[in-house]
Amino acid sequence: YCSKAAARQMVAQGEGGRIVNLSSTMGKSGRPNTSAYNAANFAVDGFTQSMAKELGEQAITVNSVCPGLVETARLDPMGRTDKWDARIAEIPLKRAAADEEIGEMIGFLCSPRAAYITGQSINVNGGVITER
Repeated sequence: YCSKAAARQMVAQGEGGRIVNLSSTMGKSGRPNTSAYNAANFAVDGFTQSMAKELGEQAITVNSVCPGLVETARLDPMGRTDKWDARIAEIPLKRAAADEEIGEMIGFLCSPRAAYITGQSINVNGGVITER
């Protein structure tokens, strides 16, 4: 709903704009026991592609950012478990992302430097998923 509302306003203003949806690497590759979450994120990426094609003529770019594992305050109560260590071991850079790293990608996609990037679902995941 937010993306559609933003698009309507940008079209009405006639000056173009940037829409960045937040997805997940779970929208690129499924994991066991996460089918609903995977499906929702696959949908965000497809929605992003459709909107990009619909809004391109109005100079509106639409992309999604697909974070992998992110170190956040929400994870603090979980502690560092064997499950956490196993997830980190899957990441080629051997660490979770900082939330600022996700924000920096979003900021870039909103900048004039990203004016020719649209319809993309960009992984920010330390190399866990390198395609799609």
